[in-house]
Amino acid sequence: MPVNTLVYEHIMGTEERAVPVLEGDRLTGLVPLEDVRKVAREVWETTMVSEIMTPIARLDVVTPSDNASEALNRLTQHGVSQRPVVQDGALVGIVRRRDIMKWLHLQSELAAQCGQRHAPLAARARSAPAPSLIYDG
Repeated sequence: MPVNTLVYEHIMGTEERAVPVLEGDRLTGLVPLEDVRKVAREVWETTMVSEIMTPIARLDVVTPSDNASEALNRLTQHGVSQRPVVQDGALVGIVRRRDIMKWLHLQSELAAQCGQRHAPLAARARSAPAPSLIYDG
């Protein structure tokens, strides 16, 4: 898929800052908006998404069983706003810093009322729809 298709069909009109690249249900990489901005518009039609994506081997991913506060720490340490949630190589969701902050705030309020601890991220990952998913074959 060329970069112009990615931009016009999967990024424009959304608040997404990165788009996962899939082969079937397997995550192969992620295209951050910052990397799209580095490509001159004149070559969007001839530049393939696979040329600018960050491959899975270089991504810091989270799993559904990761603790939300740990996931937030990892996002903060790497200075990113979202990470793919992967289980057995398959993309199961996207976790965003803003969503974790809202979720942790709610959990803090509930914990104060009920004395509960932070639950695993699994519930959050399953409820968060992934942004537009693309196949770059």
